[in-house]
Amino acid sequence: MAEIFSDDKVKSFFQDYFSTWTDAQTALMMMHTFVIIDEGYYKQHGVRLKNEDVCAIVRKAMTDRNCRPVLVEAMKEFVQEGNQKFFNTFQRLLEPAIEMKSIHF
Repeated sequence: MAEIFSDDKVKSFFQDYFSTWTDAQTALMMMHTFVIIDEGYYKQHGVRLKNEDVCAIVRKAMTDRNCRPVLVEAMKEFVQEGNQKFFNTFQRLLEPAIEMKSIHF
């Protein structure tokens, strides 16, 4: 852990995105979303997307009027529930939206 936190990129990221609690929540939501997309794609296709492609999808999800509320609600439940996994909450909230075809990637 010390090796990660001493990295200059991590320090810079922390200083830029964790200056307030709101910023920290947004950064955590982006990080969780990145991992969900990266892992989900890998599980389905057996290969990883390029980091730039995952970031583009995260950016799309964060700005999509239908997807962002799902991410925000998952993050709220994650913060309030404590023991709730962000991925589980996100998946539970996202599946009905995908079925209704209100979220497109």
